[in-house]
Amino acid sequence: MPRQKLIILGIGALVLAVLSIILFIVDSDQQVIQTEEVNTANTEESAPDMEPEETTPTQEPVNVETSEGNTSDVPSEQEDSYRSAAQEALEEHTPEDSSPFSPEAFEDHALLFTIYQQIREDSSSEDTSPEEAAEWISLELTGWKEFAEENYDFNYDSSSFNEFVSEEQALTLEEDAEVRLFIDELEEADEELGRRQLEFQFALPYIWHEIQEEAASEYDVDPENTSEWNQLYFEIEQRVFEYIAEDHPEFFEGNSNS
Repeated sequence: MPRQKLIILGIGALVLAVLSIILFIVDSDQQVIQTEEVNTANTEESAPDMEPEETTPTQEPVNVETSEGNTSDVPSEQEDSYRSAAQEALEEHTPEDSSPFSPEAFEDHALLFTIYQQIREDSSSEDTSPEEAAEWISLELTGWKEFAEENYDFNYDSSSFNEFVSEEQALTLEEDAEVRLFIDELEEADEELGRRQLEFQFALPYIWHEIQEEAASEYDVDPENTSEWNQLYFEIEQRVFEYIAEDHPEFFEGNSNS
C-alpha cells in the first residue's frame, strides 16, 4: 500500500507539471486561485472522453493572443528558440485528427508537448519514455472527465470551454511564454492542432471549474474558507485516482514500468 500511495503521489506531480497551474475558483464573486509554478524539466498531466463532438467550420476558435502585447517581454532569441522547438517537435510527431476531449487527443498532444519540452531542455527521462508518459497523462485526464460525467453534472461543451480559456489566458498563457508560443506555432500550422492543445493544456482546470460548486455542496464546504476549498480539490483528486485504479490497477502497482 505505501508503494501504491507513492506512485499515486508521483503521478500527481507529473500532472501538475504539464498543466503548469491548478485553479481553485470559489464563485463568481470571490475566487480562490492557487497556482503551482513548475520546473519544466519535470513533465506531464491528465482527463477524459465523452460523446465525440465533431469539429465543424462554424466552431469558434479560441483566440490565444500571442502578439506584441504578450511577446514583448520575451527576448527575440528566446522566442525563436521556443518556436524552433515547436516546429521540430511537430516534425517528429504530428497528432492525428481526433475528437475534442478524447483519450486519443489527450495522448497525442501529451506526447507532442513532452517532445517539445525535451527539445527545449535538451534532455530526456531515463525512467519513462515520452510514449509511456503520454499514455498515463491521457489515462488520468480521461479519468477526470469520466468521473465528472458519472458523479457530477459535467459535459464537455466547446462554448463554455472557449469562455473558460479566454478568461484564464490572463492568469496562465500571458505568463507562460513556453506554452503560449508553442500553441501559437501549432495554430499557424493547423488551427485544429492549436485547439486540441488548448484542450489538453486546460482540461483539468476546466473540469474542476465546472464541477467545483456541485462538489462543494456535496461536501458542505464553506466558500469563504480557502483551506477547505483546497482540501476539497485534493479529496476529489483522490477519488479520481481510485476511480482510475478500478479499471487500471497496473498503473498503481508499478507494473506499467516493469
